Amino acid sequence: MLVHGKCLALIRSLGIRRECPLIIQLSNFRAYLYRKHIVTLPSVDFRSTRDGKLHSTLERMNRMSNDNRLQQAVLDELSWEPSVTAAHIGVAADAGIVTLTGHVESFAQKHAAEAAVRRVRGVKAVAEEIEVRLPYETKRSDEEIAGAAIGRFEWDVSIPRDTVKITVDKGWVTLTGEVDWHYQKDAASMDVRSLFGVVGVTNQITIKATVNTSNISDDIMHALRRSCFFDPKTISVSAQGGKVRLTGAVHSWHDRQVAAATAWSAPGATVVENDIAVI
Repeated sequence: MLVHGKCLALIRSLGIRRECPLIIQLSNFRAYLYRKHIVTLPSVDFRSTRDGKLHSTLERMNRMSNDNRLQQAVLDELSWEPSVTAAHIGVAADAGIVTLTGHVESFAQKHAAEAAVRRVRGVKAVAEEIEVRLPYETKRSDEEIAGAAIGRFEWDVSIPRDTVKITVDKGWVTLTGEVDWHYQKDAASMDVRSLFGVVGVTNQITIKATVNTSNISDDIMHALRRSCFFDPKTISVSAQGGKVRLTGAVHSWHDRQVAAATAWSAPGATVVENDIAVI
């Protein structure tokens, strides 16, 4: 049986600092004794003792470390994205949920910032609180914004003529109307988000319902099977009429978006509820 003084000397010889957490000290010290065939110490279940608090502390420290790494990864991605001026964007991360704050000079930058963050591995959700602060030279009247948007729609082959209506209120654009496909609805948003003077976009365009939607969930499942990430054990598709609901889990935000885009491509899909979780 080793006395306390010899134990302390051995711990110091291992280079273990006195201020290190007790769990780390015991773990390294036990490994040393085992290698030297001095003694075998019994394992200690810290969860069932008073020292379980140290285990909880280490878990919190590990989570904080992961959050710090994710925060830095998001900052790096924002700096890497050429369409975003990241100098005035703040980033916070908590268990995979990223919060963006600060301000940018256009709505296009705001949208690009959110898209860049969703590309980062480990991001499960984004709380976007970025403010658009237009420089004086890019401000436009509501009438000018509406006229520019109508001009864009007229030149966009993706948008059927006279299907989309636009309302502008203090730079905030609201889109209404009815189209045949979701990609046409997305095209309308893309046309207006990069216009001078726009501070926000609300897309209320609806998708026309079709008569035959009986096989829509099966059609979507067949299409998903062509995706490299798809696993029928982890993703489910249900549909009632043209309303589609996706559930399950994937490993990245990109996979989640691909699943939603696949569902929207199904003939007859009028609403897609994407409840797939990112894990």
